[in-house]
Amino acid sequence: MVMRAFRNPISSLETLMLYLKYYPPDGPYYIRFIGSRKNDYTDAGLFTTRRVSPTEIRYCSPQFDTKWEPAGKVLCGEWDLQPAAFEDASFCDGVDASFYQSLEAHFECGVEWEKTPFVREVLDLVDVGQTVWTCDDRDDVEKKCARVDSLYERIAERGYKTHEERLQENVEDLKPTRKTALYRWLKKHTVIRKEEVSVNVGRDGTLLFLDGKHRLSIAKILGLDSIPVIILARHDRWQEVRDRVAAGGKAEIPADLRDHPDLRDIS
Repeated sequence: MVMRAFRNPISSLETLMLYLKYYPPDGPYYIRFIGSRKNDYTDAGLFTTRRVSPTEIRYCSPQFDTKWEPAGKVLCGEWDLQPAAFEDASFCDGVDASFYQSLEAHFECGVEWEKTPFVREVLDLVDVGQTVWTCDDRDDVEKKCARVDSLYERIAERGYKTHEERLQENVEDLKPTRKTALYRWLKKHTVIRKEEVSVNVGRDGTLLFLDGKHRLSIAKILGLDSIPVIILARHDRWQEVRDRVAAGGKAEIPADLRDHPDLRDIS
Protein backbone atom coordinates (compact mmCIF):
# COMPACT_ATOMS: atom_id res chain seq x y z
CA MET A 1 0.00 0.00 0.00
CA VAL A 2 2.73 2.41 0.96
CA MET A 3 4.92 1.55 -1.99
CA ARG A 4 2.33 2.54 -4.57
CA ALA A 5 2.90 6.13 -3.55
CA PHE A 6 6.49 6.06 -4.73
CA ARG A 7 8.29 5.67 -8.02
CA ASN A 8 11.42 4.07 -6.60
CA PRO A 9 10.55 1.09 -4.36
CA ILE A 10 14.12 0.59 -3.12
CA SER A 11 14.47 4.21 -2.09
CA SER A 12 11.00 4.11 -0.53
CA LEU A 13 11.84 1.02 1.53
CA GLU A 14 15.05 2.60 2.80
CA THR A 15 13.15 5.74 3.76
CA LEU A 16 10.41 3.74 5.43
CA MET A 17 12.86 1.70 7.51
CA LEU A 18 14.65 4.87 8.58
CA TYR A 19 11.38 6.39 9.76
CA LEU A 20 10.38 3.19 11.54
CA LYS A 21 13.66 3.39 13.43
CA TYR A 22 13.04 6.93 14.61
CA TYR A 23 9.24 6.79 14.67
CA PRO A 24 8.35 3.18 15.47
CA PRO A 25 4.82 1.73 15.34
CA ASP A 26 2.50 3.09 17.99
CA GLY A 27 2.39 -0.01 20.16
CA PRO A 28 3.91 -1.00 23.52
CA TYR A 29 4.96 -4.46 22.34
CA TYR A 30 7.02 -3.06 19.46
CA ILE A 31 8.73 -0.51 21.70
CA ARG A 32 9.60 -3.14 24.30
CA PHE A 33 10.68 -5.62 21.64
CA ILE A 34 13.24 -3.30 20.07
CA GLY A 35 14.45 -2.05 23.45
CA SER A 36 17.36 -3.64 25.25
CA ARG A 37 16.45 -6.42 27.67
CA LYS A 38 18.58 -4.75 30.31
CA ASN A 39 16.11 -1.85 30.46
CA ASP A 40 13.11 -1.84 32.76
CA TYR A 41 9.84 -0.52 31.40
CA THR A 42 7.02 1.35 33.06
CA ASP A 43 3.53 0.03 33.64
CA ALA A 44 2.09 3.22 32.15
CA GLY A 45 0.67 3.48 28.65
CA LEU A 46 3.61 4.46 26.47
CA PHE A 47 1.82 7.11 24.43
CA THR A 48 -1.04 8.16 26.68
CA THR A 49 -1.55 11.91 26.57
CA ARG A 50 -1.85 13.79 29.84
CA ARG A 51 -3.12 17.32 30.38
CA VAL A 52 -0.45 19.48 31.97
CA SER A 53 -0.22 23.20 32.66
CA PRO A 54 2.61 24.72 30.60
CA THR A 55 3.80 26.46 33.78
CA GLU A 56 4.54 23.05 35.31
CA ILE A 57 7.24 22.38 32.71
CA ARG A 58 10.10 24.57 33.89
CA TYR A 59 13.20 22.48 33.31
CA CYS A 60 14.80 20.43 30.54
CA SER A 61 15.73 16.78 30.32
CA PRO A 62 19.12 15.75 28.94
CA GLN A 63 18.83 14.75 25.29
CA PHE A 64 18.96 11.22 23.90
CA ASP A 65 20.11 9.94 20.51
CA THR A 66 16.53 10.12 19.26
CA LYS A 67 13.33 11.42 20.75
CA TRP A 68 11.85 7.94 21.03
CA GLU A 69 14.91 6.22 22.51
CA PRO A 70 13.73 6.60 26.13
CA ALA A 71 10.09 5.69 25.34
CA GLY A 72 8.62 3.68 28.18
CA LYS A 73 11.94 3.18 29.97
CA VAL A 74 12.60 3.39 33.69
CA LEU A 75 16.04 4.97 34.06
CA CYS A 76 18.31 5.04 37.10
CA GLY A 77 21.24 7.36 37.63
CA GLU A 78 21.66 11.10 38.00
CA TRP A 79 20.36 12.23 34.59
CA ASP A 80 17.55 14.20 36.22
CA LEU A 81 19.74 16.26 38.55
CA GLN A 82 20.65 19.92 37.96
CA PRO A 83 18.38 20.40 34.93
CA ALA A 84 18.64 23.52 32.79
CA ALA A 85 15.78 26.02 32.89
CA PHE A 86 13.51 25.77 29.84
CA GLU A 87 13.12 29.51 29.48
CA ASP A 88 16.91 30.03 29.38
CA ALA A 89 17.78 27.27 26.91
CA SER A 90 18.66 27.82 23.25
CA PHE A 91 18.12 24.18 22.13
CA CYS A 92 20.66 24.75 19.33
CA ASP A 93 24.37 23.98 19.40
CA GLY A 94 26.42 27.15 18.99
CA VAL A 95 23.58 29.44 20.04
CA ASP A 96 23.62 31.08 23.48
CA ALA A 97 20.45 33.17 23.30
CA SER A 98 17.25 31.95 24.90
CA PHE A 99 14.79 30.42 22.43
CA TYR A 100 11.75 31.12 24.61
CA GLN A 101 12.69 34.69 25.45
CA SER A 102 13.15 35.53 21.77
CA LEU A 103 9.71 34.13 20.91
CA GLU A 104 8.29 36.08 23.83
CA ALA A 105 9.91 39.28 22.55
CA HIS A 106 8.54 38.69 19.05
CA PHE A 107 4.96 37.77 19.96
CA GLU A 108 4.43 39.95 23.02
CA CYS A 109 6.54 43.00 22.21
CA GLY A 110 6.46 42.96 18.41
CA VAL A 111 10.25 42.63 17.99
CA GLU A 112 11.07 41.63 14.41
CA TRP A 113 12.41 38.11 14.12
CA GLU A 114 15.82 39.15 12.80
CA LYS A 115 16.25 41.48 15.78
CA THR A 116 15.59 38.83 18.41
CA PRO A 117 18.79 37.48 20.01
CA PHE A 118 18.08 33.86 19.05
CA VAL A 119 17.44 34.51 15.36
CA ARG A 120 20.36 36.95 15.15
CA GLU A 121 22.71 34.23 16.33
CA VAL A 122 21.14 31.67 13.98
CA LEU A 123 21.62 34.04 11.04
CA ASP A 124 25.27 34.61 11.98
CA LEU A 125 25.88 30.86 11.98
CA VAL A 126 24.10 30.05 8.71
CA ASP A 127 26.05 32.90 7.09
CA VAL A 128 29.25 30.96 7.74
CA GLY A 129 27.86 27.72 6.39
CA GLN A 130 26.50 26.02 9.51
CA THR A 131 23.13 24.29 9.74
CA VAL A 132 21.23 25.62 12.74
CA TRP A 133 17.56 25.30 13.75
CA THR A 134 17.28 22.95 10.72
CA CYS A 135 18.17 25.95 8.53
CA ASP A 136 20.99 26.09 5.98
CA ASP A 137 20.69 29.71 4.84
CA ARG A 138 18.84 32.97 5.41
CA ASP A 139 15.96 31.90 3.20
CA ASP A 140 15.44 28.83 5.38
CA VAL A 141 15.46 30.99 8.51
CA GLU A 142 12.87 33.34 7.02
CA LYS A 143 10.61 30.41 6.13
CA LYS A 144 11.07 28.87 9.58
CA CYS A 145 10.08 32.13 11.26
CA ALA A 146 7.00 32.33 9.03
CA ARG A 147 6.00 28.80 10.06
CA VAL A 148 6.34 29.71 13.74
CA ASP A 149 4.15 32.78 13.09
CA SER A 150 1.54 30.55 11.45
CA LEU A 151 1.65 28.06 14.32
CA TYR A 152 1.17 30.85 16.85
CA GLU A 153 -1.75 32.34 14.92
CA ARG A 154 -3.41 28.94 14.47
CA ILE A 155 -3.20 28.12 18.19
CA ALA A 156 -4.31 31.61 19.22
CA GLU A 157 -7.29 31.63 16.85
CA ARG A 158 -8.40 27.98 16.80
CA GLY A 159 -7.10 26.63 20.07
CA TYR A 160 -4.43 24.04 20.80
CA LYS A 161 -5.01 20.89 18.75
CA THR A 162 -3.44 17.51 19.37
CA HIS A 163 -1.85 15.77 16.40
CA GLU A 164 -4.73 13.29 16.47
CA GLU A 165 -7.21 16.17 16.14
CA ARG A 166 -5.19 17.77 13.36
CA LEU A 167 -5.10 14.43 11.56
CA GLN A 168 -8.86 13.97 11.89
CA GLU A 169 -9.54 17.53 10.74
CA ASN A 170 -7.06 17.18 7.85
CA VAL A 171 -5.11 20.24 8.96
CA GLU A 172 -2.31 20.84 6.49
CA ASP A 173 1.19 20.66 7.93
CA LEU A 174 3.43 23.54 7.03
CA LYS A 175 6.60 21.61 6.22
CA PRO A 176 6.76 20.31 2.63
CA THR A 177 8.14 16.98 3.91
CA ARG A 178 4.95 16.52 5.91
CA LYS A 179 2.78 16.62 2.81
CA THR A 180 4.18 13.44 1.28
CA ALA A 181 2.26 10.18 1.01
CA LEU A 182 4.90 8.44 3.13
CA TYR A 183 4.60 10.93 5.97
CA ARG A 184 0.81 10.73 5.94
CA TRP A 185 0.95 6.93 6.14
CA LEU A 186 3.47 7.08 8.97
CA LYS A 187 1.37 9.64 10.78
CA LYS A 188 -1.57 7.25 10.76
CA HIS A 189 0.33 4.11 11.76
CA THR A 190 3.31 5.13 13.91
CA VAL A 191 4.19 7.28 16.89
CA ILE A 192 4.28 10.34 14.65
CA ARG A 193 0.59 10.58 15.45
CA LYS A 194 1.68 11.01 19.09
CA GLU A 195 4.14 13.76 18.24
CA GLU A 196 3.04 15.97 21.12
CA VAL A 197 5.13 17.94 23.55
CA SER A 198 7.07 15.23 25.36
CA VAL A 199 8.62 15.14 28.82
CA ASN A 200 10.52 12.82 31.11
CA VAL A 201 9.83 12.56 34.84
CA GLY A 202 12.59 13.03 37.41
CA ARG A 203 12.94 11.24 40.73
CA ASP A 204 10.80 13.76 42.60
CA GLY A 205 8.11 14.02 39.92
CA THR A 206 9.60 17.04 38.15
CA LEU A 207 8.45 17.23 34.53
CA LEU A 208 11.53 17.65 32.34
CA PHE A 209 10.98 18.97 28.82
CA LEU A 210 12.28 16.77 26.02
CA ASP A 211 10.68 17.80 22.71
CA GLY A 212 8.20 20.29 21.25
CA LYS A 213 9.84 23.61 22.15
CA HIS A 214 7.80 25.67 19.65
CA ARG A 215 4.44 24.48 20.93
CA LEU A 216 5.39 24.65 24.59
CA SER A 217 6.82 28.17 24.21
CA ILE A 218 3.68 29.36 22.42
CA ALA A 219 1.45 27.74 25.04
CA LYS A 220 3.38 29.55 27.77
CA ILE A 221 3.22 32.87 25.93
CA LEU A 222 -0.53 32.53 25.32
CA GLY A 223 -1.11 31.56 28.95
CA LEU A 224 -2.96 28.35 28.10
CA ASP A 225 -4.38 26.47 31.07
CA SER A 226 -3.21 23.06 29.87
CA ILE A 227 -1.78 21.19 26.90
CA PRO A 228 -1.52 17.49 26.05
CA VAL A 229 1.88 15.93 26.68
CA ILE A 230 3.30 12.43 26.55
CA ILE A 231 5.69 11.06 29.15
CA LEU A 232 8.49 9.00 27.67
CA ALA A 233 10.95 8.09 30.44
CA ARG A 234 10.70 7.96 34.22
CA HIS A 235 13.37 7.90 36.89
CA ASP A 236 13.32 4.61 38.78
CA ARG A 237 12.60 6.40 42.06
CA TRP A 238 9.55 8.03 40.51
CA GLN A 239 8.42 4.67 39.13
CA GLU A 240 8.52 3.40 42.72
CA VAL A 241 5.99 6.11 43.58
CA ARG A 242 3.73 4.93 40.75
CA ASP A 243 4.09 1.37 42.00
CA ARG A 244 3.10 2.35 45.55
CA VAL A 245 0.02 4.20 44.31
CA ALA A 246 -0.94 1.26 42.11
CA ALA A 247 -0.67 -1.01 45.15
CA GLY A 248 -3.14 1.17 47.07
CA GLY A 249 -0.61 3.29 48.89
CA LYS A 250 -1.71 6.72 47.67
CA ALA A 251 -2.06 7.96 51.26
CA GLU A 252 1.62 7.19 51.83
CA ILE A 253 2.94 9.71 49.30
CA PRO A 254 3.19 13.49 49.94
CA ALA A 255 -0.09 15.34 49.49
CA ASP A 256 1.34 17.68 46.87
CA LEU A 257 2.08 14.71 44.60
CA ARG A 258 -1.29 13.01 44.74
CA ASP A 259 -2.67 14.97 41.79
CA HIS A 260 0.49 14.59 39.73
CA PRO A 261 -0.30 14.20 35.99
CA ASP A 262 1.52 10.86 35.93
CA LEU A 263 -0.58 9.42 38.77
CA ARG A 264 -4.05 10.29 37.51
CA ASP A 265 -4.32 7.11 35.45
CA ILE A 266 -3.92 4.95 38.56
CA SER A 267 -5.39 7.06 41.33
